[in-house]
Amino acid sequence: MADLVSAAAPVTVRPSAPALTTAGRWLGYLAWPWAAGFLVVSNELSRAVGYPPDQQPLMLRFAIFAIAAGPGAVWFMTLTRLGQLRGLRRLRATTQPLARVDRHGLELSLPGHGVRRFLWEDVARLQIHYSWPLRGALVGTSGATLAVVPESLVHARRVWRSDRNLAQAVVEVRPDRYAQVVNWAGVTDAFALHEMVDSDPRAAERRRFLGRAVIISGLGGLTIISVAVWFLSQT
Repeated sequence: MADLVSAAAPVTVRPSAPALTTAGRWLGYLAWPWAAGFLVVSNELSRAVGYPPDQQPLMLRFAIFAIAAGPGAVWFMTLTRLGQLRGLRRLRATTQPLARVDRHGLELSLPGHGVRRFLWEDVARLQIHYSWPLRGALVGTSGATLAVVPESLVHARRVWRSDRNLAQAVVEVRPDRYAQVVNWAGVTDAFALHEMVDSDPRAAERRRFLGRAVIISGLGGLTIISVAVWFLSQT
């Protein structure tokens, strides 16, 4: 095991989404209410001046849609590579989340806190806080919280490509010290010292089975309700 640790290459964990400033976050929060409210108000105003929605000129419809969707489009572009453009860069945090894992320790780049480095001797586990927004807590061997880890490092990007998240990278580099901790969906999103992980290997499998059973039951219930509503509507 020591040879594997010595040969382990450093791993860089990139965020699943960029960190935004307060303005960028509020832009995302308000984009949908703005779109819905503007469409309703614009239709009422158009009707009041003699243009009912079904008689609006094509250019007016395009203009209304563009204004309604504008904030949401800007917010979406901020989350993509276009967020590097000068005008959109102000909506991104100056320091972006990033983690570098090597056999000696963990280096975290955190918005609002800069770059911090932790030696493995001081790190006990990564604990997930299922709050909003979801985040992780890097807990030390003393039991104190060393750092708050953003969700973008806890959960890897899996839409366009599958990346490592922080927990997977740590276990990959230091399998001698840490073991993976899986969530109810069977995904590794946390890690802990071997002696802190549940000694019963079947417990994790039972949690995964329970989570999947809940999802399947929920989807099955929705399907039955939908079919029943459709059937009743046909009679």
